[in-house]
Amino acid sequence: MKKVLTTVGLALCLCLAATGCNKKSKIELGTYKGITYTPVSTEVQEVEIQAALNNVISDATTYETDESREGTEVKEGDWLLIDYSGSLKETGEVFSGGTAKDEQLQIGSGKFIPGFEDALIGKIVGESTSIVVTFPENYSVNSELAGKEAVFAVTVKEVQIPQIPELTDELVSEHTNGVHKTIESYKEYLTEYLKQDKEAAARESMVSQVMEKVIANTKFVHVSEKDVEEYYNSVLTYYNTIAAHFGVSLESYVSYYYDKTLDEFYKEVKQIAEDTVKEQLVLDAIIEKEGITLSQEQYKEMVGEYMEQYDYDDQTEFEADYTVENLRQSMLYDLAIEFILENAVAQE
Repeated sequence: MKKVLTTVGLALCLCLAATGCNKKSKIELGTYKGITYTPVSTEVQEVEIQAALNNVISDATTYETDESREGTEVKEGDWLLIDYSGSLKETGEVFSGGTAKDEQLQIGSGKFIPGFEDALIGKIVGESTSIVVTFPENYSVNSELAGKEAVFAVTVKEVQIPQIPELTDELVSEHTNGVHKTIESYKEYLTEYLKQDKEAAARESMVSQVMEKVIANTKFVHVSEKDVEEYYNSVLTYYNTIAAHFGVSLESYVSYYYDKTLDEFYKEVKQIAEDTVKEQLVLDAIIEKEGITLSQEQYKEMVGEYMEQYDYDDQTEFEADYTVENLRQSMLYDLAIEFILENAVAQE
């Protein structure tokens, strides 16, 4: 599943927090109290816990060769061990990511591109064959292959039989390296973990809904283009640095991780920059109007939370990396958002 391009997180936001919005920007703050939102359920379903327990079983499942299937035809549902090598039908060019050995594949799983698994049905176990498939028009893993025909040389090496273990206390203990010695203990952990995850998602939804309405209620008389450009350029620098870290171009990075062209990426980053600057202007206005301040006690508590979130042990190092000024400004924004949430109204 491809990621959704959003604001880029604390690391960059902290670097920008204290830059402040240009004094030329002007807004007329609208309603920000009593904003309605639709709550998201945080109830953990039994099916979710069972899915996690199924992962324990899946991780412990082993596979044995079914000798009786040698020379028989591949059927729907078969677990296969295959070698394959793909090339473009038109040019014969072997493409990146199209070759593998001892790849496990269950026919009908949808693991491979459409047509690949169906083409193997009826092929003979233990023999080599060639199949022709067409990459989807929206193939995001490698956009250069989208819509093109490919020939795959495939060797169906064997059919395998899954050896599925029973879920036991011993299996759970092994899976968790002894942290949870019983199924019940692990289920209790899973319930709490999933609940925390759902609570975080519910809060994120609440913030998104409420802030969208607060911003919509605000009249933006003038938004400094300089502020927008500074944020836009900082975000581009951030993503260029990440792409360079992976040794790829920005174009390749955004194509693979976000399934976007560079033009689409630039357009979305520009929109994010505009939205972020508007949000900062609104929060600045609310901070001023409500007299929101950050006490030293609040700073100590929140800096600890920030450090935990971004895996820092040394406060001095953390403050040196992001500056106390930026940290305090970011915390003020958090307090302003919390004020808005406290005055929001849930509606079913």
